[in-house]
Amino acid sequence: MLQWVITGGVVLVCIGFWLKKLMPRVYATVCWQLANQLKRWGVLPRLQKRLERRPVSTGCGSCRSCDRNCH
Repeated sequence: MLQWVITGGVVLVCIGFWLKKLMPRVYATVCWQLANQLKRWGVLPRLQKRLERRPVSTGCGSCRSCDRNCH
């Protein structure tokens, strides 16, 4: 049983990491929704505030609109 809990936690962390890297807007929306759900349940206020503070990352757009050499 403990192995399944640990495996599930590792999988959720990996999903969150790649979601943040590949789809930052979706990640921000998921964080915002999770913060709202925690507020409704009235649990984990510190985590709720941390999730609400996450900035919405819009990315740099495309290379045509960027004058920096970031790639």
